[in-house]
Amino acid sequence: PPLPQRVVILEEDIEIATDFFSLMNATADILDSDDTLLAVSGYNDNGKTQHVADSKRLVRSDFFPGLGWMMPRRVWDGVESHPNTALKNNWAPNGYWDDWIREPNIRLGRQVLRPEVSRTFHFGNIHGVSQNDIEH
Repeated sequence: PPLPQRVVILEEDIEIATDFFSLMNATADILDSDDTLLAVSGYNDNGKTQHVADSKRLVRSDFFPGLGWMMPRRVWDGVESHPNTALKNNWAPNGYWDDWIREPNIRLGRQVLRPEVSRTFHFGNIHGVSQNDIEH
């Protein structure tokens, strides 16, 4: 059977909106066809109620928000012309994958598509390993 072309990554301390998977499905073709995209995220770091209004708006960002996201196989495996760009070759060497994937030498100028209104909520995990102690 053919291998999946993308993966959705959710951590144990993420709550998703009822339309989270609809967002992932609706953006899958964009992610597959645009080599300048690293991922699609369901989270907006600035998505507090007082700052957002349009639940249908998508934004391209240079910042990887994580917290419920979809990655295409080509980002994991790398592309034939640039195999050294594969994330699988050096996945998060210190365990802090979300900080690691934001590094310029890993992101390689690729952007993330995210909604204006977050579709995920991070309720925190006291025993998590992230270097970021802020709850979202």
